[in-house]
Amino acid sequence: QRRRNLESLEGEDDLETMTQKLIDQVSKLNNQRRKKGVEIK
Repeated sequence: QRRRNLESLEGEDDLETMTQKLIDQVSKLNNQRRKKGVEIK
């Protein structure tokens, strides 16, 4: 049981890391989109 709990905790950590990476990626893309929008205008 203890091992299973540790594994689930590690899995949650990975999920948090993945979520943070996706959030970073989205913010970068939004910044790029804003720059391109300004360039087009």
